[in-house]
Amino acid sequence: MKNVILSALVCLAVSAAPSVHAKDKPKPVTVTSTTPDADVPSPVGAAPPDGALEVTATGTLEWLREDQMYVARGNAVAKHNDTTLKGDVLVAHYNDKAGKKGSTQISEVTADGDPVILMSPTAVAYGQHGVYDLNKHQALLLGNNLKLVTTEEVVTAKDTLEYFEDISTGVARGDAVMVRGDDRLTADVIAAKFTDPPKADAKAGGQASAQAASPSADTAAKPGTDADGKKTSSRRLERLDAKGHVVLTTPTDIVTGNEAVYNPLTDQTTVLGDVHLTRDQNQMDGARAEVDMATGISRVYAAPDTRVRGLFIPKKKDKTNVAGDGNGDSDAGDTGGSPTAQADAAQ
Repeated sequence: MKNVILSALVCLAVSAAPSVHAKDKPKPVTVTSTTPDADVPSPVGAAPPDGALEVTATGTLEWLREDQMYVARGNAVAKHNDTTLKGDVLVAHYNDKAGKKGSTQISEVTADGDPVILMSPTAVAYGQHGVYDLNKHQALLLGNNLKLVTTEEVVTAKDTLEYFEDISTGVARGDAVMVRGDDRLTADVIAAKFTDPPKADAKAGGQASAQAASPSADTAAKPGTDADGKKTSSRRLERLDAKGHVVLTTPTDIVTGNEAVYNPLTDQTTVLGDVHLTRDQNQMDGARAEVDMATGISRVYAAPDTRVRGLFIPKKKDKTNVAGDGNGDSDAGDTGGSPTAQADAAQ
């Protein structure tokens, strides 16, 4: 038997839908959901109104009146505005709306699966349990292998992934890691803020594929596309903030501190609070570090009324090439590993 796609637009006017009896053959349930006056069911297959919640599945869709919920099973997908939640099982919870007989308001959608996928115009996130709050426009992902994928970055976390739709911000908590090319940033918490690119860049934005593959080929998704793979946005990462046990690793440096701010447009990171920059055996300490990941140049600054400190250890000469024929470390003045980083003490 072929899979039957059951779709539901779930929101305010549950009372307008016809009642279902046990002897009746199951039929798709469709209810409008945008305004208190929208009490007329939408035709099945019609485009959902703005603000509506659309739920589809390849298995079944149950309407549990006593429990005030809808349950979709089998590759279930819930769409609300620009946010899409996918899982093996979706549950939409609703409450009777006070003051209007029979009317309801969807408050929350939960998803379970391996993986659960949350798609927005800015990123694609993966987990095993998802919760989407329709009133607050916020989503939460829990489980193992939590991952947030943008067009150029991959962020992972051990505790939670959150997405705040109204401010286009994703937050990773618990041993959070951001990877962009050869650069890696770790912290207790990492927050990613997204924005629309300048009009001149809008056509080019959001088309690069994610660096990390999704957990399975069947659930592949790209940031800036909807559940059908159609492009919805060209938003890009504007700023990334990291807090707690910050470690920035580049091909040449390791920088630690208490906080960090990353600007993807300039490819520069500012690390703050008890900063230590290490390259090979050399180290610089200060209150603030500016790391240009495009040029490899790093600067460490002192706090007011303090001094920045640097310790530079020269490499040992290559004993097999003491004549200095150009094939070894023969220059007596060569520090061989002293950083190109510059230490600028703030006076």
